[in-house]
Amino acid sequence: MTNKTFKEFVSRIETYYSTSSNPVRIDEWAIKEYYNACFCVFDKDAKAFYSEIVSVFKFFPKVSEFREVAEKYRDKQNKTRHINTEFCYCCMNTGIVPYFKKGLKPFLEHEYEFVSRCYCESGKNRPDWPLCTAVVTQGELEWKARENYKKFGNIKSEEKHRAKEYVTTFIKGFGI
Repeated sequence: MTNKTFKEFVSRIETYYSTSSNPVRIDEWAIKEYYNACFCVFDKDAKAFYSEIVSVFKFFPKVSEFREVAEKYRDKQNKTRHINTEFCYCCMNTGIVPYFKKGLKPFLEHEYEFVSRCYCESGKNRPDWPLCTAVVTQGELEWKARENYKKFGNIKSEEKHRAKEYVTTFIKGFGI
């Protein structure tokens, strides 16, 4: 579930469970836990997830109860594994697009590397990561794809095995 959808979802849940004498407001620390509990729900399933939460729980659900209902949607995701039909030079078929961000507190002068999911089929395997188009500009993505094509576009078949090992090692470095 993306941040935007999650905020709308939380707003609707708070409104549903609020009464005039007892308004429901989730604090910022609890919001993070609720998000972690239901991050595996796709945006398209958010309405069904909301309906199920409202129909199952008479009172505002706890984080563990959110997680329990969200597990039904996680199982649905694990059954389908997306594989690219065409090679994606933006992520090199890994589904991962690294990007850099500078100026995070408390170390404003340092640059940090983050990962996002690609918009191709392989990126759909990582629904809990931010979409690359939300954190990187379209021009940067096109530049990355051009550079990767220049480096790897004419790769010979005997080099494919070595390149695949390199990418696998790279992915393991991220703990994936």
